[in-house]
Amino acid sequence: MYSLLSLSETRFSNDLKILAQHSKGLSIREIAREVGLSKSAVHKRLEKILKKKE
Repeated sequence: MYSLLSLSETRFSNDLKILAQHSKGLSIREIAREVGLSKSAVHKRLEKILKKKE
């Protein structure tokens, strides 16, 4: 069973990977394949990450 902390750490780790791949110019489809998430999940996370930067 996952603890709340490990879920949070996993999400943060995925966010870093998503942002790094996005900064390299990869498409959402390519990022999803690299990270192991669906395209819609990557799209939603990327939107949230980029909104936080504003």
